[in-house]
Formats: sequence, structure tokens, C-alpha cells
Amino acid sequence: MYDLMGAEHVRANQLGTFSEAQKKLLAEYTSSSAEIGRTFLATVGLLILSIALLIFGFFVFLGGPAHFMAEILLSSFTVAIGLLGHIPYYLFIKNDVRRKNIVRAAGSVRWVSFMTATPGYAFETEDGKRLHILPPGFALPPGDYVFYFLGRSHLLIAAQLVRRNLGEVQRALQEAFDFTDEDLKANKRGVISKQQTRPKMRDLLRGRWHIKGTVRRTCGLKSKQRLKKNNGAIGGIYYQAVFGEKRLKFALNTMQYHALYKAKGLQYCVYWSPEARKLLSIEPVWEDQPHSLNNSRHFSEKTGTLP
Repeated sequence: MYDLMGAEHVRANQLGTFSEAQKKLLAEYTSSSAEIGRTFLATVGLLILSIALLIFGFFVFLGGPAHFMAEILLSSFTVAIGLLGHIPYYLFIKNDVRRKNIVRAAGSVRWVSFMTATPGYAFETEDGKRLHILPPGFALPPGDYVFYFLGRSHLLIAAQLVRRNLGEVQRALQEAFDFTDEDLKANKRGVISKQQTRPKMRDLLRGRWHIKGTVRRTCGLKSKQRLKKNNGAIGGIYYQAVFGEKRLKFALNTMQYHALYKAKGLQYCVYWSPEARKLLSIEPVWEDQPHSLNNSRHFSEKTGTLP
């Protein structure tokens, strides 16, 4: 897997050129087969837009409802633009690679609130440029960075970590898993907080009228999975996380899945109730801080390790 923080990539980018691994990755992305795929997508996009315009013209001719025609045209236009958008972005990358248009800028990896955008971590420079990562790109832990990216396409190709920020990860987890600093402090003492004993709507739907019992801790994120559910003709996507050596499993919603950041050196400790089978709180720890994963006097379970 391509490592964005690889020292060889940073050295090459500082000299205004690409490392061998970057050359290979960018060559694959701008290859002739990739170009054929993007041309196909653009053709489909143009076809959708053309059909939408024909339907729109037909309804205008017949004097159909204006709001219905506008909805058809807007939906088709959105899909078409999404498909056609692959072409200029591909051309920007190709031009950046040819000109070796490598830009260096300070920036950060931060959590984007669910209330303002799709939940997840954003890669952004100090002057507000939002950067993109190719699918093989290695995840970066939240913090401050020096980014190296392609100037026109804003494709991130390397990064130097300046300062890690566990607080950003914790903020994301608290928003996604719905707990507070006070809840976490209580759970780390081995008790359920007063606020957590009050069931939320999802607890009531599962028959949990009162959350009580003991608190256990399990450390080490073993896997974070995006699973496909297939119940006959009805399908769907669901998520789950597996923690610790005993492979403790919890179902996740979309926001929680994105908040659990699977990055190099980053692990988690979860505090949960075995009686309610409920995840109460969760905190991130760095692997190079082994004392953070040690069992306290409140807990007896073995901690997990990286797979």
C-alpha cells in the first residue's frame, strides 16, 4: 500500500520531482485503460443529459407541469455533471504530472462535522484548498502537516507530520458515538455515568429501559468493516468494528464508521457494558504510548494489539 508519509516521496517532492512509487501510481491512474473508462463515463453523462433535454422539450411542447419538468432536468443534470466531472480532473492530473507541478503547503487533517457535510476527515491547506487522495493512498492521522500535492488537480501525493492531534479524533468520536468528557471520565473509573443510565430512543427501541451494570474496557481496533446485507431481494450496507483479542463486535452507523480513523499507529480503547451489550465511550491512543493501553486497577481484561 502506498504510504503518503514515506520519506522517499517527501525527498523527491522537495527536489521538484516524483519518487519511483509515485511515478508508478500516477502512471496507472493516467493510463490508456483508465482514460477509456473515463471516456465511457463521459459518454453516459452526455447521453443522460441529452435524453433529459429531449424529455424536457417534449413536456414543454405538451404543456406539462413546470415543477415536474424542472425536477427531471435537475436530477439528470446532477448525474451528468458528476459523470462528466471525471474528465477535466483526469486531464488536470495528467497536465500536473507532465509539468511536474508539485506544490508545498502547510495544512491539517481535521474532522468535518456531520451537520455541515458528509462525515469524515478533510485534508485541507491553510489557505483553504481541499486536497484529494487516490484510492490506494494511506490514511493520515489527524494533525498538522506539510502537504505536497499537484497544483491544478489538488491531488495529495506526500505529507510530513508536524503535530498529531488526538483531540480532533476524540471530538469526532464524541460527536459520532454521542458521549461527553464526563461520560468518558466515569467509564475510565469503571462506572456508568448518570447521563448514560438514561436510555436514548435507540435503546428504547431495543428494549433497554435502564442502562446499568459494570463497565469493561477492551483495547485495539482489529478491523473496521463495511459489510453488505443481503436479505433476499432487499439489500443494504451496514458497518461493524471488531476490538481486542476476544474480537468484540459492535454495529456502527455511517458517521461512526467514518469517525473511527484507521491510521498508522492509531488505536482505540472502548468502554462498554456487557449487561446492555452497549458501547458507552471510546478514546484514541497512539501505539508508541504503551502506558495508554495498560490496564488500570479498574479493569482486568487483556488489551488488544495490532493485527
